[in-house]
Amino acid sequence: VSKNADPAGGITATKLDSSRRVVYSFPLTGVNGGVTAAAVDSHGSLIVGGTTSSTSFPRVNPLFYPRLATSTLNERGFVSNIDPAGTMLMFSTLVGGNELDYHYGTSVTALAVDSADRIYFSGTTTSPTLPVSSNAYQQTGGGPSGFVMRISNAGDALQFSTYLGGAVSGCQGCGATAQAMVVDGHGITVTGTSGTTGFPVTKGSYACQCAASTSTNVFVSRFNADGSALQWSALLSDVGSLNYSYWLDSFLSTPSILSLAVDRRGIPTVAVTTENK
Repeated sequence: VSKNADPAGGITATKLDSSRRVVYSFPLTGVNGGVTAAAVDSHGSLIVGGTTSSTSFPRVNPLFYPRLATSTLNERGFVSNIDPAGTMLMFSTLVGGNELDYHYGTSVTALAVDSADRIYFSGTTTSPTLPVSSNAYQQTGGGPSGFVMRISNAGDALQFSTYLGGAVSGCQGCGATAQAMVVDGHGITVTGTSGTTGFPVTKGSYACQCAASTSTNVFVSRFNADGSALQWSALLSDVGSLNYSYWLDSFLSTPSILSLAVDRRGIPTVAVTTENK
């Protein structure tokens, strides 16, 4: 996926065969943003997600109807499904709340497809009006919060949606951002960054002894199959109870998640970059 010459900020999705020859190049016009996640389902359809500030983003059979962004200060997330032949959009929908205020924005930062071709995506939002399911683990959020959603492969049904973490009143830097995810038989594993105060840590899980509520730390959380409960959730900072750790502490710096992997036993490994020394 790369940017193209579209003056409205388009991108081009290119599929290559095993010999690295171009199978198709599909232009997605009017994005005025960027693609930050991609996945391929069992049919060969390419699902892409990202962020847009466009007022002319292509919406095809949209599942959600948030207000269009008016600037880069209130961006919306998006999820788009390109057919296996690269000839059309099966669906393309914005993701976000209904606010126009510049304080509210949403981004999609990770995508996954399960064995039934259901589409999962996670990201970050400052919107308190993101659509959530009735049995969601966390019904309210914003400021910012992480979120996790699952939709049907056709993009016509929201199967679950939940917030994860979020800002606490009077606590700067306490918001959560979800940056990577893995979906497998063990559950829905999500990782990202969060302030110390207010982030859910389940009983028996590793909980950092963080020095300040404004520090930014790495979390790893696993949801059950329908997003209604956390199987476990840990907040990492010092290395006390970890099997191994290389500079996971991010006190007074902002770490970024590079990748997440889960092995056959269900044990996650997170790669993180940080300014700490």
